[in-house]
Amino acid sequence: MKKIQMRLTITKIMLLLIVCMLVASFIVGAIMSGVVNTEVVKNTHRPNYKRVSAETAGEIDWMEQSSLAGADMWTQDIQMNAGIWDQEVASVGAQALMTSARAMATVELQSGRLLYEKNAYERLPMASTTKILTAITVLEHVSCSSEVVKVNDKAIGIEGSSIYLQKGEELTVKELLLGLMLRSGNDAAVALALHVSKTVEDFAFLMNATAFKAGAKDSSFKNPHGLDEKDHYTTAYDLAMISAYAMRNPEFAEISATKEARISGKEYPRVIQNKNKLLRSNEGVIGVKTGFTKKAGRCFVGAMEENGMTVINVVLNCGPMFPESEYMMERAGDEFYMHKVLDKEKLVQFETVSEKGKPMKFAGMVEEDLFYPVKRGEEDKFEIKMNKHEILVHFDGEIVQTVLYSSEFFEGEDEMLECEIVEEVA
Repeated sequence: MKKIQMRLTITKIMLLLIVCMLVASFIVGAIMSGVVNTEVVKNTHRPNYKRVSAETAGEIDWMEQSSLAGADMWTQDIQMNAGIWDQEVASVGAQALMTSARAMATVELQSGRLLYEKNAYERLPMASTTKILTAITVLEHVSCSSEVVKVNDKAIGIEGSSIYLQKGEELTVKELLLGLMLRSGNDAAVALALHVSKTVEDFAFLMNATAFKAGAKDSSFKNPHGLDEKDHYTTAYDLAMISAYAMRNPEFAEISATKEARISGKEYPRVIQNKNKLLRSNEGVIGVKTGFTKKAGRCFVGAMEENGMTVINVVLNCGPMFPESEYMMERAGDEFYMHKVLDKEKLVQFETVSEKGKPMKFAGMVEEDLFYPVKRGEEDKFEIKMNKHEILVHFDGEIVQTVLYSSEFFEGEDEMLECEIVEEVA
């Protein structure tokens, strides 16, 4: 009996050893083939994450903890394996990069070129990143930011983030904008909306008009603060376009980049700090806004000056919103640069032949240098077309920029022509 038991034990040990050898062989093969990459990333912008219960996370101020994400929360744990961030798939016009965000869009500020994306055109709630549009809408509809606002009673006690406005309190528009953008005050949002318009609904109409002007074609804004509401949504791409538009406004950009401010209070001044942690940890970051609701998850719009260009990154419903957004912006700065398409210092002469065989001549100068973000090797994808009034810059077959030029002379018909630059005169 003992011999039988011994044989069974030996058999189990042998089977266990065989299984271990097979597993070891698989791991080694995977490493050799590149399926598993065990190189540890030294860049702290590429962390790994582990789950935390919603109950535990709910006891912590989510915005003060860069690791939390509402009902689907995460916390930074250990370095993640290299390579996962670099998995790319084919896409039209922009690279699709792996990210934990539900949707993501990275654009260059001046041109609006979409550099990276994931589900960039999916309609999603955006929480307090709504306030980017609120702020730029206010700035475009007040005579100056030093206007004094008497806080409307309807702005008192709005749920969620607050700067705790009191009845009858008076602040300037700029002070309320600081409370809106730095501390995400929902009460400040309503106070500003009711200063510009008679009702929140009227102000939402102005917001939608501003969004459309900024290039957002698939968004709907119902309130100035971003609390969850039916038909209040945007897309990552639209929000990137709105943010780029807003950041071109110097006063908005100044407010967005403010780390700390002192604003009026009824009993004592309020000292407020910006919830955008990247403003303190990365000197290249210059804006713009955080956001969170249970429905929207963690949302963030970042702006970074990198390699001579300004990059805007949007992540919607993204647990690790700060490190992922930072990585995308830094990567864009590494992979793209601003290529000069037209030079304001040079007279550009064009010669071509019309469809009817008639010789055509154009010459002119643009008022400003014209730049467009490209990767190395994309410079030959530009094509220039022009008519009597405009130069149209095509990139990879699509019109990406249109600019008026000062014409030196024009002979021929007023029609769109493909042109070849034949001479540049300094």
